This record gives sequence, C-alpha cells and structure tokens, in this order.
Amino acid sequence: MDDSVLKMMCDCLKPVTYAVDHIIFPKEHPIDRMLLIIQGTVLTYSITPIPSLTPGEETTKDSGAAPSPSPSMPTKQLGKDDVYGEELLTWASPEKTGIDNLPTSNEYVKCHTKVEGFVLSAQDLLKVVSKSKQLRKLNIGP
Repeated sequence: MDDSVLKMMCDCLKPVTYAVDHIIFPKEHPIDRMLLIIQGTVLTYSITPIPSLTPGEETTKDSGAAPSPSPSMPTKQLGKDDVYGEELLTWASPEKTGIDNLPTSNEYVKCHTKVEGFVLSAQDLLKVVSKSKQLRKLNIGP
C-alpha cells in the first residue's frame, strides 16, 4: 500500500474502548468498520457465545478425555496489533460510490478483556479510496 494512502487512512482512525463481554461485530451483520486492536483480547465465535459459569453452578467431573469442541468455544483469539474487518480493503474498490453490499460477519466478535483500539469506518475508507483515485488521475500521488 502506498505511504500516502496509508497516511490518509491513519488520519481517519478514531479511538475506541470496548468493555469486557461487549460484542463488537454480531454474526450476520454488516462489517461497517475495521478494528485495529492496541490493547486487550478479542475472541471470535461461530455461534452465540454463552456466558461463563457463575459461582454456585454445577459442573460435571471431567472423565480425563480431551474435551469435545463446544459450539460456543472461541474459534480465534485476537490481541495487540491484530486487525478485524480487513475484508473492507477488498470491498472498497475505486468504483464504489456508496455504502452498499458491505461484507457480512460470519462470526461473533466479542471482547474477552477491555479492548482499546482504533476504528476506520467503511465510509471513511471509501473517502480515502476516492481521494486516492483522484490523485492518481491528476498524477499527483499514489
């Protein structure tokens, strides 16, 4: 990626903080922003994550066998310096004129800890792509 385009993208970043257990991206909802994680841990789930056991709830003793995967077990862990929503980079082609046909999240993305980071909205990304396209036409930039 050209440095000037990267600089334009960085100028559009907005700081965010999410609380523990906050669902950042619900499954089957449009991915309308990219998240760059600066601090904290995010987990992805293929189905709705269930809350952890609370004190006093019964559990069964493990038989010693390896646990079978639970449908609500996290499928991926993201942390510092990771990005979620990179599919927006492919989606935001120079021919795009508006927010339509956003990619859809195929998983739940939930905060495991407090998460701090930056977001780049799909709308801002389209502005960067458009501006970059204009600069190329004028032979001024990327």
